[in-house]
Amino acid sequence: MKNKHLVLLFILTVIIGLALRNAPWRDTDTFQKKLLRADSSDIVRLQFSGLTLMRTESGFVAEQNNRSARVPDSEMKPILAALNDLTSIRIVPTQQPDTCWLNNKQGIVVVIIYGSHKTEGIILGKEILEQGRPATYLSFPNNKGVYLVNNALRGVFSKTLDDFRKSAIVKYHTSDVYGFTIETVNADTLSVIYSKESSRWQMDNSHKTISNDSVKVWLNKMEKLSQLPFADLFDETHEGKQLYARIRLDLNCQPDPLWVYIYRLNTLSLPEELPDLKPNDPRLAPYALYFSPYPTNYYALSDTTFLRQICQPF
Repeated sequence: MKNKHLVLLFILTVIIGLALRNAPWRDTDTFQKKLLRADSSDIVRLQFSGLTLMRTESGFVAEQNNRSARVPDSEMKPILAALNDLTSIRIVPTQQPDTCWLNNKQGIVVVIIYGSHKTEGIILGKEILEQGRPATYLSFPNNKGVYLVNNALRGVFSKTLDDFRKSAIVKYHTSDVYGFTIETVNADTLSVIYSKESSRWQMDNSHKTISNDSVKVWLNKMEKLSQLPFADLFDETHEGKQLYARIRLDLNCQPDPLWVYIYRLNTLSLPEELPDLKPNDPRLAPYALYFSPYPTNYYALSDTTFLRQICQPF
């Protein structure tokens, strides 16, 4: 009886072994594995495509070519999610990673720096469809392995600073403004504050008043300082020599005033070597504007008539 059991056990073992040996998944290289060791919540800096994303107390900031812009949470979440969900579908058995675009010319290098100062890097290659789903070839620096990972990732990590910079500059409700100051070179400073007692706008150190309609027209013009092109040719190291005017808006909705600085461009404020530009290129506009909510960004203004209406309104 015991011998029969041993024979049956032997036969069963052989059958199971043959089944496993010929199973369809035996030779597959498909698996699911998270490739990054740390969580995206630990990331303090990302670098890719010449762009740097840095985590600050108020969120992420993008920097490129000495310019910067705040990155809205809604635009940062897909980037962090892509890294957090970086899962390998399978190992790609290839000795020619160039065919997967994993080279210096076509690959996108992403450098990830964590709060512990630990650094990881990945190289993103060509995108394909894997069983009808988007996927991307990936490798690691100093590692010859090639992986196929979920999702189309090249678009996520091909962004430039202009993808985050916003042209809409001055946004506020006119009812939030309770005072403003206009300082123009070679002209008297105009300071105006709203008087609740008289319900009129009172000039500082004067009994003169400005009508509500006149101030409202001016504030509406200030709001039109939107959708301006970027004055990326302006050299801010010459700010002090080319200041034309500055405007301060005091708002009920925020503790700090909103400042607008206006600079007059000349040959000093432009780089020595200019790119090939057309005469009407907006970057050659005669004035550059700086807005305090957008540090290191400068905006080009070519309408001199509109500028005079802003700086000399009353």
